[in-house]
Amino acid sequence: MLEFIKNIQIWLKKIPTWLGVLLLVITITSLSVKSFTIFRTKFVELNSENTASLVDVDSTNLSLFETYNNPRITHIEKDILRKKIKILSIQKARYMSLLILLYKNYYALLSLFPFLTGLSGVLVFFIMQNGWKSSNPYFKAMFMTLAFLSAITGIFPEVYQQKENISRYTNLHTKLSFIQKDILNYNLTAPYIGKDSLNFNNFLIKINEAEKELIDIRIGLEQKEITKDIFEINK
Repeated sequence: MLEFIKNIQIWLKKIPTWLGVLLLVITITSLSVKSFTIFRTKFVELNSENTASLVDVDSTNLSLFETYNNPRITHIEKDILRKKIKILSIQKARYMSLLILLYKNYYALLSLFPFLTGLSGVLVFFIMQNGWKSSNPYFKAMFMTLAFLSAITGIFPEVYQQKENISRYTNLHTKLSFIQKDILNYNLTAPYIGKDSLNFNNFLIKINEAEKELIDIRIGLEQKEITKDIFEINK
């Protein structure tokens, strides 16, 4: 092992300092990017079971919906409710895909940040022993690279509002699930839904209005909202 280290030291002395520093910066950056990718993959693996369970719940609810026929709901009305459930499931899947994308990047950045800042702190300790001018150029290159990467991983989530976006789309996904639950309950208890008694037309209006309020396409600093009333088809 000692012989191997000596050989590396001899090899490093033979190459120009600028080239060695450049190779070191490229290596550290490449390792950081690779670590980021590994953390993202790890999150997907950890979350796959939860995602699958949510899909199973939707599938089970739809199966139960199909097995029960409420005499107060006509076949045409039930077909409309069935299509509404499927439309909401598509919307939920879209929000879930956005959540997974945001979460895995957020998870990877938060996991990588402590390692980068910790290594930067260790290098600060060594550099302080000799002062900046007298310190090894490789130490200085490592410190500057790690400090830059630490700043990027620390600032990125705030700049692109990852935490806020995650909270927003989690809330949207949950509210869409509530609407689906109302439809499933109405199929069982119509014309009663909760404490109210609604005929089919009024219930459908209520569902459409609730769904319309949840249309939201917003990522990071850029905001796009659908404000056109797509449900007022008679205009």
